[in-house]
Amino acid sequence: MKIDNNLRIDPSTIAQTFLIATLLALTTTVLQLRQDVALLRDQMQNFILAKEFAAFKVIAEQHDEQYEKRLVQIERKLEQHK
Repeated sequence: MKIDNNLRIDPSTIAQTFLIATLLALTTTVLQLRQDVALLRDQMQNFILAKEFAAFKVIAEQHDEQYEKRLVQIERKLEQHK
């Protein structure tokens, strides 16, 4: 049984292997970044909607107060006419 100890590793094979590993790592990183961006976009949209809802709620409460004041004024006028 003869063992060949003259194994050579071609430098271009090493370079190709390194490039493939780098591309895989970069692809994984890009995919993760795309997921992160999508998550941030969703969170920002939810934040904007929450702010819009809060603003709408404040406006609605102001209108309720105005209508309540008008209702009190009308009730006073009705009491005065009785």
